Amino acid sequence: MSQPTHLVSTPAMARARAAGQPSAASRWIDARLDDAARAMARLSDGLRRRRRFVFVEQADGGFLREAAKPGAPLRWEDGRFSDPTNWRGGEVEFRLAAQRCVFRELELPARAGEFLEGVVRTQIDRITPWRVSEAAFGWGPPQPREGDRIAFWVAAAKRGPILALAEAAAAAGAASVAITTRREEPSAPIEILGRRVGAAARQGRWRFTLLALLGVAMAAAAGALIAQQTLGAHLSERLDALGADIAQKRTALLRLEHAGEDPAAQALDARKRAAPSAVVVLEALSRALPDDAYLTEMRLEGGKVEIAGVAANAASLIHAIETSPHFSRATFTAPTTRAADDNGETFRIEAQVAPRLTVAP
Repeated sequence: MSQPTHLVSTPAMARARAAGQPSAASRWIDARLDDAARAMARLSDGLRRRRRFVFVEQADGGFLREAAKPGAPLRWEDGRFSDPTNWRGGEVEFRLAAQRCVFRELELPARAGEFLEGVVRTQIDRITPWRVSEAAFGWGPPQPREGDRIAFWVAAAKRGPILALAEAAAAAGAASVAITTRREEPSAPIEILGRRVGAAARQGRWRFTLLALLGVAMAAAAGALIAQQTLGAHLSERLDALGADIAQKRTALLRLEHAGEDPAAQALDARKRAAPSAVVVLEALSRALPDDAYLTEMRLEGGKVEIAGVAANAASLIHAIETSPHFSRATFTAPTTRAADDNGETFRIEAQVAPRLTVAP
């Protein structure tokens, strides 16, 4: 005899319930809402057109705006900019000189490409003079190497001064700030620090919107459930009545079919006898097509046959089919292409089938 099962309540579980901790389902829903809100915030930011400012660090430590008219460089001294700035709502990028950064090339197995962030993070204190918490770092796109390996460049700089530069730009009204550098021209810049100002607030607004939509959907589902319970009995009765009616009509049709006196049934039988047989059509096609052609598909409908397959010379099939007395008006219904194994050409042809088609033995 099996022993009775008792629910065990540990002190930790009791404390968790008393503290009102959210359940696993609530935590899962919260995580999915955060992911969706973050994705929507990024999408809306990407669709919004913003002014872009790119400043390149010069040899004297100043920043000169890229693709701008010649002028005095922007100075960064004592944690502030030398000139008033107006970057409200814009995207600002500071491109540091290569001398301020450390560059190292890493080579890894190709499978490690999915875990580059974790790999680089564990290697920072080995390839740079800073610990992970003291460095701002990034990496360029991986390049394939022999032996199923990849190689990429890692750029890093001391985090403190760079973070102060990004925060000052954000205080000047920038919607996003990126600190980049490049090892040499004309390689692509590597972002070592990025900030999106107000991203948390935008994400919070999207989260509230999605939560409201979820509430509306749940209310609609509850209303549908109530309607189903209210109307379920009535619909069940109607379905039973329809089933009985269908059964009566099916019985009447079967009687007429066996009696053989229904004109509609006789006409349908005559049409069936007049329509060409698929087996006969296939036999006629096998005689008409050359030996280097084979079919992968055949469809017979309404006096027309459509075939598809592979042949050494698809253009010659039209003449071969129309030469047969069983077919006429053969045309291509799709362009011919080379087969995947480069062993012939694929084709798709449609042709009229002669009525009362017969093939002599």
